[in-house]
Amino acid sequence: MATFEIQIDALTGIGTGNATTQGYMNDWLADGARQVINIFPMNQLDRMSIQATFDATSSYAVEDAKILHVLRKDENNSNILMPCREIHASQSGRAADSNYMEYASSSDPAYYVQNKRLYILPASGTSNGSIIKINEDFTIDCTDTVTPGVIEDFPKEGTNAVVLFATRNALQYLMNAKQSSVSALNISDLSISGSSPVSPSISTVNYSNATNADASSSTLATVSVDVVPAKIDVDTNAPTYTKPSLTLTTLGLPDLSITASAPSDINVSAASVSFSQAVPSFTPPVLTVDVSQFETFLETDEDTELAQLQLGRLNNEVNQYQANIQNEIATFNEGVEVYRAELQKAVKNAELTSASEAQKIQEYSNDIQKYAANVNKEVTEYQQNTQKELNIYSTKVRAEIDKFRADIQNELNEFNKENAKYAASIQGEIQKHNTDLQALVEQARIDLATAQENARLATQVDIANKAQDQALAIQNAIQTMQSVIADNNSELSKFSQDINLYQADIAKQIQEYNANLQQKVQEFQSSLNIATVEYSWYEKQYAMIDAQYKEAIQLLSRDIIEIEEQKEKVQ
Repeated sequence: MATFEIQIDALTGIGTGNATTQGYMNDWLADGARQVINIFPMNQLDRMSIQATFDATSSYAVEDAKILHVLRKDENNSNILMPCREIHASQSGRAADSNYMEYASSSDPAYYVQNKRLYILPASGTSNGSIIKINEDFTIDCTDTVTPGVIEDFPKEGTNAVVLFATRNALQYLMNAKQSSVSALNISDLSISGSSPVSPSISTVNYSNATNADASSSTLATVSVDVVPAKIDVDTNAPTYTKPSLTLTTLGLPDLSITASAPSDINVSAASVSFSQAVPSFTPPVLTVDVSQFETFLETDEDTELAQLQLGRLNNEVNQYQANIQNEIATFNEGVEVYRAELQKAVKNAELTSASEAQKIQEYSNDIQKYAANVNKEVTEYQQNTQKELNIYSTKVRAEIDKFRADIQNELNEFNKENAKYAASIQGEIQKHNTDLQALVEQARIDLATAQENARLATQVDIANKAQDQALAIQNAIQTMQSVIADNNSELSKFSQDINLYQADIAKQIQEYNANLQQKVQEFQSSLNIATVEYSWYEKQYAMIDAQYKEAIQLLSRDIIEIEEQKEKVQ
């Protein structure tokens, strides 16, 4: 037979050889064994019991032990072992006083448990007391290969239920691990690293008037040039890119509130009914979600990375809350079954005064069953409503992220539009500036030709002596102006190229950001899909194993009822 570790791995895929999970498996198997022995009939418990003797004048420690029988030697009847009846610790004084009907004698001894120790009345000599018990402190090694798949001193027919109990816990462990393995979607802000180019500095074009110092017969008229236009002045600033903001919907879930009430205790006038089990109640867990911190990260600090981490923590808290609900309802259902079993046991051991009392107890048992069904129904409805709210929340968050990406594209389109207007404005100013300069140069040439002609007509001698020097001076001035104009054109051309490079750099950064954002979203969705498929398999496997475990428990319980019925027929 395979070891317990291999059997659990075959049903869950949890793996083998891991010391941590092996320790968990050992604990789960021990817990399962303690659960299963509570439904075994007495003939099966006797097979795994041990007997210990002790001094009846003192007490015996019974922690981690299931008491089956307590015996005491009757010193008045050849030390025959007599069975002890169980009484409550509060009745120990009456059982020790012969004036009360509860008095315990050597032929009708009694025992009670107090402070984890067993006491026998009446007290007697050394080794007169005996206890037949089952040690519930099971030590199970899931990797044992000497006796694999065997629990020492434990009925084989209950081993399968123990394995199914441990397998069910292993699936819960795997679901919790899978739930925390998906990283939250991390979206960083768009950051533009480039800076807009600085407007160029355009030099002023100056013209120096030419003069004729040696002219004697006539004076050459002065050629004047209108005011040279100043450097190019663009009345608009380079456009800037404004990043959009992202605001996500917050999640709010109501606490679980159970409206079903437990049935009131009944009053039975039975002759010897001893039943002190309390009616089990369902205590819903408390959901604590730190939404204010999430809103602070997102709306006040505008830090989407911390907000996404906080959102992941909120999802983990909600999922843990769902798991806590499942644990509480499982504990409640187990408590109901234990309560009903103890009630049935008390009824069978009692001698009722009339059939109406038996009917009253049966109706009370039915009310307990209805109460448990109502609690399960309310928990199921709450989980379905919670899941619906989570689906709506997930849809809203995805829509808001899509809107955030659309806002980025809209802001980029607006930036490109304004940048095109800015470039066109610059080109218009450059063209106007060049036209004005060309008009001034042309007018200067016309004025110079007129002055030269007038001087030639006034005095041929003056023209002959100074025309060459004056023309040279004018040509030098014109060349100086043209050099300045060329330098200004070069600066304007370089500035236009810088604007184009700046625009291309911003477009490239935004394209890279969108590509990285899309890749992160796809990777997150892929990881989430894989985790969802695996988690769904764990849920289905858990449901199947849970059904098999409950079926195994029902089979063992049915065997108990059949054995009790056979005993009644024999009697």
